[in-house]
Amino acid sequence: MVVVAAFVLSFVIAGQGAIPMKQPDKVWWIFLERTKTPLVVPKEEADHMQESHIGNFKRLFGLKKLLCAGPLQDAPGGNKRGIVVLTVGSLKAVKDCFLPDPYVQGNILNAHAIPMEVKFGRFELVKADPNGIEENRLVVFTASHPLTREAGDTHWSYVCDTGPNNRLSFAASSTKDDEIVQVALFRGTNDAELQAWLDADPIVKSGVLRATIYPQWLAKGTLPDLSH
Repeated sequence: MVVVAAFVLSFVIAGQGAIPMKQPDKVWWIFLERTKTPLVVPKEEADHMQESHIGNFKRLFGLKKLLCAGPLQDAPGGNKRGIVVLTVGSLKAVKDCFLPDPYVQGNILNAHAIPMEVKFGRFELVKADPNGIEENRLVVFTASHPLTREAGDTHWSYVCDTGPNNRLSFAASSTKDDEIVQVALFRGTNDAELQAWLDADPIVKSGVLRATIYPQWLAKGTLPDLSH
């Protein structure tokens, strides 16, 4: 199985201190999705591919194009393997970011890229610990039809008003026509508490939005505490 190693853009390099980065209003959110192409290579080559995969994240960090990346756990039979959040300006730029990635170029992983507007929160770009990995929760909101403006406003009012006290650290909304319309990252692993919060969302309750919870791993401290 392809492993997307946790990597975040807010670590200390060679003792020189954290490199500051402006928090963007818009990002490209990429789901790395497993294709049907089998990975059949000797272990030595597989190790080299993994090293190049991680090396590309480090390269993008150095270019200040990467906010964070990390593996997620999909439901059995699902194809999602990880996320990457980029600050580049176009789909072509996204594709260029993955040119050195052997998994993407070998069609082992597909980079499902969605342009998004940041609606709430941020990533911790100074205090995150690159040597520690922690499990959190990613919520993916899907819809079969575009949300009406009224439904969108109602949903985001609920998310932004109540989310921070329910461990919400980051949320964004798709700016293109895609089944995935929104994403949100929550600190911690309390699925029952998170599900209760989602069930109380009036737009989720109505069935217009469907919310799916995924275990998500990022560098420790990537998701800040933004509770009131």
